[in-house]
Amino acid sequence: PDQADLARYTNLLLTTPMMLTAILYANGADMNLILTAVALDVLMIVAGYLGTKAKDKWAFTGYFSLGLLAFLPILVILLQQSKNLVVVYLTAFIWCLYQVVYALKEYKIVDQTYTTLAYAIMDVVSKVGLVTFLHI
Repeated sequence: PDQADLARYTNLLLTTPMMLTAILYANGADMNLILTAVALDVLMIVAGYLGTKAKDKWAFTGYFSLGLLAFLPILVILLQQSKNLVVVYLTAFIWCLYQVVYALKEYKIVDQTYTTLAYAIMDVVSKVGLVTFLHI
């Protein structure tokens, strides 16, 4: 699990800023908004990774809360966009699901097998959906 978590969060750290940048750029957002969203995204991903390494539920809850606090403005930024709405809504929806699956795994409501499968499906849908719908 440690190597899998590191690989997953490295992937997210590389791909989600690019996804946000692509969506916001396609919507004509200015560079300050893009950089703000990317900074919040990096904070969210780092908090998520640290949460997976937390030794107790209080520490996890703190990191999870920090990640959610970073995610909420990203969600607002996404939902304020007016172009490429399929991509915007798909990304917002899938990224909300990531939060749910993450919490279910960390609170041991579902096991690693189901979360790995859910993450894989969400990764494919969000990344392939983004590329597909931004280029239609």
